[in-house]
Parts: sequence; structure tokens; C-alpha cells
Amino acid sequence: MRPQENYHVCGGIAVRTEDCVFKFAVQRHLAAGPFDQEDKNYMRRLVPHIQRAVNMGQLLRLTRQQVNAAEHTLNALSVGVVLLDGEHRIVHKNDKAEEILQQRHGLMADTGHIRVTHPRDRKRFRGMLETVKNRIALSQPPTPEAILLQHEAGRPHILVVATPARPGPMGLEGPWPDVQTVWLLSNLADAGLVNRDILMSLYGLTAAEARLACALAQGHELSELSDHWQLSRETLRSHLKRVLTKTGTGRQSELIRLLTGKPWNISASPSDSTS
Repeated sequence: MRPQENYHVCGGIAVRTEDCVFKFAVQRHLAAGPFDQEDKNYMRRLVPHIQRAVNMGQLLRLTRQQVNAAEHTLNALSVGVVLLDGEHRIVHKNDKAEEILQQRHGLMADTGHIRVTHPRDRKRFRGMLETVKNRIALSQPPTPEAILLQHEAGRPHILVVATPARPGPMGLEGPWPDVQTVWLLSNLADAGLVNRDILMSLYGLTAAEARLACALAQGHELSELSDHWQLSRETLRSHLKRVLTKTGTGRQSELIRLLTGKPWNISASPSDSTS
């Protein structure tokens, strides 16, 4: 290291907060002499610009932290989340949504939009989008709309739920202010509580009852399971009746909503949700 011989310094504190202090300074070689009053005045005129730069940097840092936190939260969900603007362009999607869209089981991302691949789904899909768009325009409550996409044998059931974003009159507050619609994509093959051991522990189900509950939560029908498992429908209906009793549900549809975690109620307030 070599000495620089910068003996004259002019500067000060530009910003002082509870968390940090920002200082600035200009150094001058010994042979150049000390700073005069004109130099000091020039430095004072620079201070507001430095302060604005520091404040902008802090805002950008906080925004990035907010985005990272929001992305981490969405990626922790077991349901796919897609955020769209007023023109139904994709603003953001979490990892689960990316996975579902890449598999192309009825849906795909194309030129910044989500496309439906099955012709019989397109009319229902457009109707769902139009209904949600009208609710946004009329400032109606964010009631969700849902469709179960057509599927081929051996392919997973994909549930699509669309709901207006809330809160805020301009859309979703936070790192994505342009968002107006939230889509939830759920592959019923892996949605909700489908672990037999957990179901047996929580609700006291037998292994056979837990097996049936998992299959129903994945979108299978009793007739399909009867053929596949080579069990009579009467036996499966008896299992289902006991599952409904143990889980406190009255109908098969209520059981499925319970086991899949009701992902379409994710934005509901505590007073709106039902148990």
C-alpha cells in the first residue's frame, strides 16, 4: 500500500436515520491546499441530491425485500397461484403454477397469457373470465368462480379458480399493484390432505377408509374405484358413510372440500370462511 497524501477533506453527514448514517467526503492532495468557501458551498448544494439518491436506494431495497417475501410466501403454497392484470396478462406466477402450466394438462402459458387447450373448456373459461371482469368493474365482492377442466383417462384433474384481487380499489396492494385477478390452479392428484397416515391420525379412519378418502380428493368416482380396486360399490358406499361421519361432513362434496383445503377460499377473511 502506498500513502495517498490526501490531507484535506470536505464533507459531512447527508442522511441520519435510526438504522444507519450516510456520510460523504471529498479529499484533496496536500499540495492542492485546503478547501475554500466556494468549495464548501458547492458541497452543500450537492447534499439534497445525495439525500434523494440515498432515499431512492432505500426504497428500492425495501421493495425488493417485499417482492422476495411475497414470492417466498406464494412458492410455499401447495396450490398454483397466477396473478393477472386487467388484460389478463400474467404479472406473476408461483412455482406450483409454473409446474402445472408446463405439464399442459388442459392449460398452458402462451405469449404472456394462459390458454385452455381443450376446445370444450374454452367457452366455460371465457365465461368465467367475463364474470370475474364484471365483478371487478362493478366493485362487487370477490366471489370466486371455478371450473374443472376436461381430462383424458390417466391424466390429472385440474381445478381452476378465478377471483378478483383484493384489497384496494386499484387491485392487489403490495409488490404487484397492477394485479386485478388471482387464479388458483390445483392438481387434484396432489391437493390438500392426501396422506393416509395423517387422515388416519386426525380423523380415526381405518386404512381402507383413508385410502378411499384420498382417492375421492384426487377426483376419482366410486364407480371408477370399484372397477379398479375390484370392490363392490356397496362396500365403497359403506366406507364413504363412515368417512363422512368421522370427518363431520354430510356429503361427498363437503368431504372433498375439506380434504383439498378449500384453496378457492384463500383470500377470504376469517368472517367469510366456514368450517
